[in-house]
Amino acid sequence: AWIRPAALVRAWLGEPGICWRGRSTVRSVSRAGPLWQVCGRSGEVLAEAELVVLAAAHASAALSGDLPALHPVRGQVSWGFHRANQQLPAFPVNGHGHFIPAATVEGGTAWLCGSTYERCETDRSPRDADHRFNFEKLQLLLPAVARQVEPAFTDGSVQAWTGIRCVSADRRPYVGELSPGLWASTAMGSR
Repeated sequence: AWIRPAALVRAWLGEPGICWRGRSTVRSVSRAGPLWQVCGRSGEVLAEAELVVLAAAHASAALSGDLPALHPVRGQVSWGFHRANQQLPAFPVNGHGHFIPAATVEGGTAWLCGSTYERCETDRSPRDADHRFNFEKLQLLLPAVARQVEPAFTDGSVQAWTGIRCVSADRRPYVGELSPGLWASTAMGSR
């Protein structure tokens, strides 16, 4: 499946009872009678609700007080635009690494492969070594496809997308009720 996160978030924000409050730093989440209060940097109440879901990646542990430590993991995906005469699979392929043959990006249709998995790393700068690593994984996963996209890696036209995942020590997500009305949905970076 292919999800366009911005479109999905716009749809969610269009639902009744949902509102967006940006440019706010949450310092704490605490029980105040029957409601949970979400408080800002100066202790001001930003929101109150009977149900709160902590989905703040690494910040979720500090906000809950009940979650074990969460860790950053850097990942880099290598990608390039489709070129004439490429015979790419009709569907994504996963194994030790992945290959997505047709993703819509600004400027056209691209293939993507990767990804790296660097624990406790938060630098999002693209790295040539990560492109080499992703290409080596692609050579093992899909040798014929690797030969077709190799020019992007050798002529320098390969692009990078990097991000920081939030993971737990055992690489499993944390999803569930921490206290009545306080839920967590975080650490999705590995599974």
